[in-house]
Amino acid sequence: MSYFTERYKHDEEFRERIKANSSDYYHKRRVFPTKKVHGMRNTGVWRSWGYMKSRVLSKTNKDHRYYKNISMEPRWKEFTEFYKDMGDRPEGLTLDRIDNDKGYYPENCRWATRGQQARNKRNNAVDESMVLAVRQKIKEGVVGLKIAKELGISSNVVYNIKSGRSWQEVAHV
Repeated sequence: MSYFTERYKHDEEFRERIKANSSDYYHKRRVFPTKKVHGMRNTGVWRSWGYMKSRVLSKTNKDHRYYKNISMEPRWKEFTEFYKDMGDRPEGLTLDRIDNDKGYYPENCRWATRGQQARNKRNNAVDESMVLAVRQKIKEGVVGLKIAKELGISSNVVYNIKSGRSWQEVAHV
C-alpha cells in the first residue's frame, strides 16, 4: 500500500470512531473542548476588565506608556476572578485605582464616578483635607479670592466647592 492509501485509511478509521462515539457530550467536551462561558461578554464590568488588561498588558494600546510600570493582580487575567473581587459595575461608574502609584489589585480598586476619577489624578492639588479647609474658611466668612491665595489654589476651585459643583461627597464641616 502506498503512503496515501495508508493515510486515507487511517483518516477514515478516525472519522468512523468519532461518528460511533459522537454523543453531544463526547463530541463537544472530550474531542473538541470549549472554553467556559460566563455570559457577561460586552457588559460594563467585562469592558472595564478588558480596558484595564489592555492598558497594562498590551504594548500596542495607545495609553500603555502611562501604565507600563503599573502591575495587575495575576488572577485578574481571568475575567471570572476579576468579577469575584469587583462584582457588577454600578451604572455610571468606572474602574478606578485609589492610589495611582499602585497597581490594579482588589484592595486598590473601586467603582468611581467620572468626577471622583478626575480628582484622583497625580497632578491634582486638591484633596479632602483641602476641601474641608476651604469650607471652614467659607464658614468663617473669608472671601473666595483670599481663600484661593492662602491655600494656593484657583478661585474657580473655591467657587466650585462653595457652590457644590464638585466634592459633594466630602462631608461638610
